[in-house]
Amino acid sequence: MSSTAPIHDQRNRRCLARPSTRNVLARRAAHSHLAQLRKTGTYERRGQPNQVRDRSADRDFLRRQAEHEAAETTEARRQLRTQGPTLLSDLDVLDPRAFRLFLAMLGDALAARVPGEVEVKTVTSDGTLEVRLSLVPDGGTATIRTVDGLLTGPEHVIEITEVTAS
Repeated sequence: MSSTAPIHDQRNRRCLARPSTRNVLARRAAHSHLAQLRKTGTYERRGQPNQVRDRSADRDFLRRQAEHEAAETTEARRQLRTQGPTLLSDLDVLDPRAFRLFLAMLGDALAARVPGEVEVKTVTSDGTLEVRLSLVPDGGTATIRTVDGLLTGPEHVIEITEVTAS
């Protein structure tokens, strides 16, 4: 049998290639590390330890980014609150963040609606906004304008209100 011939495992009926020299050396190195770990309970890699890095600039960047996103989300929520029941087709042009939030709320409301019902009331996942959605009988098609284009669907009356903490 040559050194490159495969080894056949009769029990599992598969062909196993012979391990390369590189794999054998890697396994031996790993074995010596494990032996050191078993023997002493610790293993230290060779060379200098990694330098401690000041991450305060990274943390400041992430904090500013989170504050910016929170402000955008607050503005999107403000844009979506309605002054009472409103037809979908009467909504103002929505910016992309407000539109994404609107789609999430609309999807949650439509998913909560039981087949055959024309009205549904649901609360956003964070519990801060309440959405009431009612199908308009023979209402036709609503078109919602966004910065990215148009969304069309059956006309509904929507009411989005802020849930007040009691």
